[in-house]
Amino acid sequence: MAEHVVPEHLLTSSKKILFVAHLTTSTFTYLQNYFVAFEQAYPHLAIDLWIEEPEQTYCFWRWNSIKKNILFDWLRACPFINKLYTETYSPFVVKKSIKQAQLEQYDIIVSLASRQIYSSIKRAQAINAQAFIVAQKKNYKPYRHLFERALLKKINGTYSYTPATQDHISDVYAAWFKQLFGVDVPKKQRKPFVVIPRSWLLYAKLQFLKWEISKKRNIFTRVVLINACAKNNKQSWPLKNVFELIQTIKQRDQWNDITFLINTTPKELRTVKKMAYRYALTQTHIISADLNFFQLPAFISISDLVISVETSVMHLAGALDIPTIALMRANNTLRRPCKTTNTIIVEGVRKDAPISSIDCANVIKATLEHSQLQTSLYRSE
Repeated sequence: MAEHVVPEHLLTSSKKILFVAHLTTSTFTYLQNYFVAFEQAYPHLAIDLWIEEPEQTYCFWRWNSIKKNILFDWLRACPFINKLYTETYSPFVVKKSIKQAQLEQYDIIVSLASRQIYSSIKRAQAINAQAFIVAQKKNYKPYRHLFERALLKKINGTYSYTPATQDHISDVYAAWFKQLFGVDVPKKQRKPFVVIPRSWLLYAKLQFLKWEISKKRNIFTRVVLINACAKNNKQSWPLKNVFELIQTIKQRDQWNDITFLINTTPKELRTVKKMAYRYALTQTHIISADLNFFQLPAFISISDLVISVETSVMHLAGALDIPTIALMRANNTLRRPCKTTNTIIVEGVRKDAPISSIDCANVIKATLEHSQLQTSLYRSE
């Protein structure tokens, strides 16, 4: 058996392992497969997960918005996660979470952080300085990140991010788990997946009935879900483009029966609704995962087409095998959707151009020509 960073004898003799990570919905969509593979390789090891909050702050008025991370709903529903530490939004609650973690006496602590590595190592040491601690190493420039480099020398093991020649982020994660534990996940097993609880599928279907959207063969309604919002402005597409796209498509007689769902964040929900009201568009509804994470994948799963910028919606659509038009920055090749035959990628002119630079006409053209809507058109007739 090939050697790996965490010794085999420690993996077989320990009862639990703690992973420390910065997680977003997009990253977990792909990382989930590797936790599953690890559990299958070491079923006796309970997997605990500490979620580092990059926006941790002393500003108490921001705590409510930070701690309402819808990803936690998905993590709590995962059967392979034993214990979850999510109270990390302020320095005060972090101390409480560390005390809880100290009681577990972890023998192995693995940091999956690719940024703020120094703080993640310090967190692991605070939880149990006697544990076998592993973190990621990088190719640092001379005379930079001196404290981080010194700290990496004091822990038990390190692993590399992997070369920049990787085709997809799933290849990077596969390399991590191979280095760390010797767990090999073949490419055919790296496709992301989402298990949606039946209650939330029923919720989405009931909303469709409320909006008079039918999926019956004789009165089939095509549904296009659009997501143009992202936390990072470079990843967002202007809302005016979304409404221009909808208006242009609805002006065509053979397409005016399409129902559009515009996804937005709970924070921007009221603003988007007001803007939609000004445009007075028919068969257009504003949605948001304001109750639970699974609201979003449930709506995606019963849509005919998803148009999304490079956020979790784009990756969830791929995981659910829903045809997608992805609006992406040309230089973000690692985080493209998994290679599928029903995905069209629309990019800006330049590699460094933000998504807002993508011409609305190009997205409209891709939408009208997408084979899925053409097929749905045939079915609706």
